[in-house]
Amino acid sequence: MERVSLDTLDFDDLAIMPLFQGVTPDGVRALLAWLNSRADSFAEGEAVMHRGEQVSELGLVMTGSVTVESTDPRGSRTLLARVGPRRVFAEAYACVPDEPLMVDVIATEPTRVLFVDVARIMGGGPGVRAQAPAPDIDRTLTTVSRNLLRTLAHQSLLLARRAANTTPKTIRGKVLSYLSDQALHAGATSFRIPLNRQRLADYLGVDRSALSAELSRMRADGLIDYRLDSFRLLRDPSR
Repeated sequence: MERVSLDTLDFDDLAIMPLFQGVTPDGVRALLAWLNSRADSFAEGEAVMHRGEQVSELGLVMTGSVTVESTDPRGSRTLLARVGPRRVFAEAYACVPDEPLMVDVIATEPTRVLFVDVARIMGGGPGVRAQAPAPDIDRTLTTVSRNLLRTLAHQSLLLARRAANTTPKTIRGKVLSYLSDQALHAGATSFRIPLNRQRLADYLGVDRSALSAELSRMRADGLIDYRLDSFRLLRDPSR
């Protein structure tokens, strides 16, 4: 991990990210200074957050990506989410800072993360709002709080989608559910998925070799065609 100076951040870019939507670049700069925010860079494979930690900050991916992973007592890993640029992670935990993390967050490539104190955004702690210059910061906090609520709702939908994708009992059922969801999201029967084979296997909770074998059978059965991360649905999975 290496600390990144906030002075080097692109505030024009930050201002168009979902968390800061509706805030000017100067407003973002002022808010981050008031929040005492920090930014760090991480190498590929480096842990950004550890299971068991208690956090009050959400992470905003500026460049690169992270995965949110759960590991059971036997060491079996499940991929819960992949978070790319302009998206946040650990936002729910940051809203309930006494709740320890049940997951690990790992950088999947060189990644820069901005950490934002959610408690201060929500006005938590004695005298926090009294420390804020009025009225500009208060208006900015209201906007960011609204954006955070929207982000939490979006994350809830993603978790519900993963639950639906992993509910089928067979690997084929899980794959068809996931690919159908990706096609619906892309609005086309040909699309690219954001996961490689290992991460797709982790996401679906299946063995990688079993997944690869099932993909081959599905292609032979005329259900799908694929090359690397590019897929095409050849038949309506509901038929």
